[in-house]
Amino acid sequence: MSDQSVATLPVTKEASNIKVEIIDDNIIDPMDVQLINNVHHTGSAAYTGEFTTAPENGVNMNVRVENNGDSAVFINIGRNDHIIVDGYELSLGSQKTISFEEMLGHGLIGDWKVYIYNKTGDKYALNINARQF
Repeated sequence: MSDQSVATLPVTKEASNIKVEIIDDNIIDPMDVQLINNVHHTGSAAYTGEFTTAPENGVNMNVRVENNGDSAVFINIGRNDHIIVDGYELSLGSQKTISFEEMLGHGLIGDWKVYIYNKTGDKYALNINARQF
């Protein structure tokens, strides 16, 4: 893996046992459990993806978003109707991997929602992946 830039985000009380980081590298492993599998989202409507994690699939999850659209996008990620990542800005032409780690070692569990939107009404060109391991 190449040198990476990591930023740690604050989390809500509901998710206090989950560590969240934003990573510059693409660290999706094809052997992981696929939650969102290479979705290419285009057009003028925001992206919404939903999936469920199971503890037997691991304590880690990565959500990777690549923005090739016409403007910056904002990423919200929530679990069980509680926002964990709120409005993370992803600039035009960039990609980020948002990494989650369940710190108690019991495995990630819950119903997740990924919502990606822009504030300009510009067209989207996104690539989205999510994996649990």
